[in-house]
Amino acid sequence: MKKQQNQDKTAERGRFSGKRKTEAVLLLLKGDELNALSREFGVTAAVPSEWRERFLAGAEVSLKSRGPKPADNGVLRLKALAQRHVERIERRMSVVHRTERPTHDEA
Repeated sequence: MKKQQNQDKTAERGRFSGKRKTEAVLLLLKGDELNALSREFGVTAAVPSEWRERFLAGAEVSLKSRGPKPADNGVLRLKALAQRHVERIERRMSVVHRTERPTHDEA
C-alpha cells in the first residue's frame, strides 16, 4: 500500500521510474492510444512519445552487432535533448497561435 502511495506521489511530481516508463512504452507499442495513455499518466502526449523514441533508439543501439560506441550514448542524449527542445517550441507556438486574435483590419 505504501509503495503505491509513493508511486502516486512520484507521478504527481512528474517523475517516473524506468520501469514505469517502459510499461508505458510497451503499451504504446501494443497499440494503446497515445492521448488516453498520457491522460492516465497525467502528462502531455509529448512525454510518452519522447519515452517511446528514446526506448526505440536504445533498442537499436543494443542490437548493433559491434556493440555501442561510447559516442553513441552521447549522440542519443543529444538527439533526445534536441527533440525535447523542438517539442517545447512547438507547444509554445501552438499556444501563441491559439491566443492570437485577428485585428479589425483582418476581420
